[in-house]
Amino acid sequence: MRIGIDRKVKEIHLRQACAAIGQPILMNHYDKAFSRQDMIIAQVLVTRDNFNQRDSYLNLKNAVESLLNRGIVPVFNENDSVCTKELGP
Repeated sequence: MRIGIDRKVKEIHLRQACAAIGQPILMNHYDKAFSRQDMIIAQVLVTRDNFNQRDSYLNLKNAVESLLNRGIVPVFNENDSVCTKELGP
């Protein structure tokens, strides 16, 4: 692994750090794949609160609509560097 960990990571704070490191790598792969089709992507990091809180949801909706109106493909991913539920023990 890039940060010198050769075991399964169990600590939440370290899992969050690994998620933060992996995110740009993942987006790089998406960018390369979509650019072969002359498509632009945008990363949209979300949390459950983005869907549960009305103001946050409306901001997310407006941002996604703006991307789509410009022909940009939104790539959604849970923001694991701040969320912990999915990273659980």
